[in-house]
Amino acid sequence: MSAAPVRSAPAGQEAAYNKARLFLVASLGLAAAGMANALRANTAADLQRVFFDPIDKVHSAEMIASVSPRLPSAFRAAARC
Repeated sequence: MSAAPVRSAPAGQEAAYNKARLFLVASLGLAAAGMANALRANTAADLQRVFFDPIDKVHSAEMIASVSPRLPSAFRAAARC
């Protein structure tokens, strides 16, 4: 299997990107990622208090840390029901 050669721009020429649009899209992406992480952190504290503290208060932080990465997919699955 051979890969196609990668072509680069000739020396001294920049790619024709719209820098203002690229900056806007990158900023929106960073803002969305920040909001998603803040939402996950706020939700995790309440989930820990409601579900894991009654089970085992000493290890509840460890339990929420193991569940936290799977929360977005769990919310999507619950929304489909």
